Amino acid sequence: MKFPLSWLKDYVDITCTTQELTDKLSLSGTEVESVIELGENLSGVVTGKIEKIEAHPNADRLVITQVSDGTNTHQVVTGAQNIFEGAIVPLSLPGAKLANNLKIKKGNLRGIASNGMLCSESELNVANESKGIWILPPQTPLGVDLIEYANIRDTILDISILPNRGDCQSIIGLAREIATLLKQPLKVKSPTPQFINSAIPITVENHANELCPLYIGQYIQLSQKQSQTPTPLWMQRRLQLCGLAPISLAVDITNYVLLEYGQPLHAFDASKINQQKLIIRLAKEGEIIQTLDQKERTLKEGMLIIADPQSPQAIAGILGGGKSEITDSTQNIFLEAAYFNATHIRKNSTTLGLRTESTSRFEKKVHLQGVETSSLRASELFQNIANAKLIQTDIKLINENEPLFQTVSIPFDAQKINAILGTALNVEEQIDALQSLGFRYNADTNTVTIPSWRQNDIQELPCLAEEIARLIGYDHIPTCLPQGFVPLEQDTPLERLKKQLQQTLQHFGFRETLTYPMISEEMIEKTSLPKQADALHIQNPLSEEQGIMRPSLLPSLLKVIKFNSTHQQHNLKLYEIGATYQYEDEKITEKHRLSAILTGDMHPHAYTTTTKKSWDFATLKEIVTQLLNISHKSTNITFQPIDTPLYHPIEALVIKLNTIEIGTFGRIHPQIQRRYKLTHELGYIEIYLDQLAQVPKKIHTYQSIPKTPSTRRDFAIITPKKMPYQTLLETFQKHYPKEVTETHLFDLFESEELGEDKKSLAFAFTYQDPQNSLSDEHVNQRHTTFIDAVLTDLPECSSR
Repeated sequence: MKFPLSWLKDYVDITCTTQELTDKLSLSGTEVESVIELGENLSGVVTGKIEKIEAHPNADRLVITQVSDGTNTHQVVTGAQNIFEGAIVPLSLPGAKLANNLKIKKGNLRGIASNGMLCSESELNVANESKGIWILPPQTPLGVDLIEYANIRDTILDISILPNRGDCQSIIGLAREIATLLKQPLKVKSPTPQFINSAIPITVENHANELCPLYIGQYIQLSQKQSQTPTPLWMQRRLQLCGLAPISLAVDITNYVLLEYGQPLHAFDASKINQQKLIIRLAKEGEIIQTLDQKERTLKEGMLIIADPQSPQAIAGILGGGKSEITDSTQNIFLEAAYFNATHIRKNSTTLGLRTESTSRFEKKVHLQGVETSSLRASELFQNIANAKLIQTDIKLINENEPLFQTVSIPFDAQKINAILGTALNVEEQIDALQSLGFRYNADTNTVTIPSWRQNDIQELPCLAEEIARLIGYDHIPTCLPQGFVPLEQDTPLERLKKQLQQTLQHFGFRETLTYPMISEEMIEKTSLPKQADALHIQNPLSEEQGIMRPSLLPSLLKVIKFNSTHQQHNLKLYEIGATYQYEDEKITEKHRLSAILTGDMHPHAYTTTTKKSWDFATLKEIVTQLLNISHKSTNITFQPIDTPLYHPIEALVIKLNTIEIGTFGRIHPQIQRRYKLTHELGYIEIYLDQLAQVPKKIHTYQSIPKTPSTRRDFAIITPKKMPYQTLLETFQKHYPKEVTETHLFDLFESEELGEDKKSLAFAFTYQDPQNSLSDEHVNQRHTTFIDAVLTDLPECSSR
């Protein structure tokens, strides 16, 4: 919320610099997001009245004006089209400084002297754009310094209001906080409107006491139509400085009080209320109301509304209805001031997708004791500005059973407060701090009574300790080392596994990404993920792009790849460790995944094409094998084919470790690549961390380097092309001689001589005995026996 310093000074003497004030606010827990300085370089602009307008003799688009500042008359030549005789306008005299460092000098336009300039709002930094001269309200005095009078030169504090500090969401609320920090009195006068005794034509019934424990209505009779009484300039400027646009007198007054006291008000055109009766009730399912933004909204059953006997007139605490809207011809106003249940207002606002200035205050809980004061303040403004008649009201509906009407006290214990804060403050220092914040100390009962504007926030003794701490300043609390034994947390097996895999992938050259866990329906479709009827849809998503909790990390990674690809970054190796979400057994489950994706060249900065080498399926398999060997030191890794629209029909496998399925990897399906308009092929690895963490690890033991020599034997086997590679490996492992220490594939050969359905795979086997040297005769015998056993188990294969 934006707070003009000039407005705050109406209620508290600010005796320090702006920088000192922002520092004190920040250290006390009130976050100042920014400080905006307005009109620092503006000067020399006064208010003037256009007495006469004459045509320019030498220019069709220029006119000659005579502008009076109340003392002297100045001739100004202008091309403005929206001026008229009698208009009050900003007059910049020679020597004045305007926005963009424009300096005003005496001039001569087409042979006619011009002794100044009439200003628009943009030339005074009041608005970004303007269509003509700024026409000021007719009651604006002449000859006054407009920069000061209209608060064009001001300092704005942009402050982030915490959810528990709704009391600070108003000018007086923040002024109260500043007064405490600066040890200055708060200068707030009680409004004193003058009422007349007369019968009020409107009656109000409350059928929802629990949701609306307090409702006050005030009947206001304007002396003339609303359109004939413009909003004063000082009020317009204060609204603008706080980010609200002036609209009309009634709306501006209610908005002004909302900003000043933090209490939302609503003004009804009394003549448009059917049967002159309002009912506070719950809406029926399907009721329709046209709100002030000219939209028809369908209400849900149980929503709190203000209605007349025929139809809804306002959504309580959120937005008024168009049927009773204040217009230019309005003369009789019914002013509503109420307290509405915060939780109910927040729920209705979310359901309707409608947030207003009123909503943001009601949902933080307004100051209950300030409801009536705000009504009186608005009535006083109507009386002072529009000479309105105020009828003495008896519309004050109160739910006496509401706990908020009762004072709340907390037992006081200075020793416990010191223990919480780690301080040695005496009782008097603590009580003085609390009393300066509006708390009252009762020595007889040793309790502290909470001020009415903090009852929504302060609940128990630690809350009092926090108030004392932020008032004396957190920087004044001494630091000390903790005493006693500090238990050290140990990582869970899952956390240790994550860290190990992270380090391994980083050694492979992968970079970590962090993405949002929310994705869109479109991303699920583009990635060919199964469309689950029970997908985890978010009820109130921030946007359509973040409407579903992701069932896989792949859509998030593809989005990152796409972003980089559009910025000419095609050689990428990325990974993410994160959570996925889905329904299982009618429960929402969170599963941890590691997903890695790569595209482009493996070594893009190499100087030869061969060395650069784009990734291939063997690259993916090697990465998976290394990950599992490093994390689990296991040779029981097996791979099986997988059939899913996510992967390429052939180049994709399921990963199993000790027969437990722990992930998949392969080439992303070309259709998905085309949907994302990516020019480079994509490799993808997904590891199920929850399952992998449950697999027992083999203990790493030391093995000395063998002192005996090794020998190699090769074996080329012709197999059907459709035979899975895993079948060969499993057969090899079944018949391995005990002396075989290593096996690897070193050649793949296909030709017409072999046949269209055959392929030749050449393997190298390393034989070694750590204790004895192996003779060629022994190795040849063992190798021949091994080959015969393999070919016996695989009759469809032959050796070369």
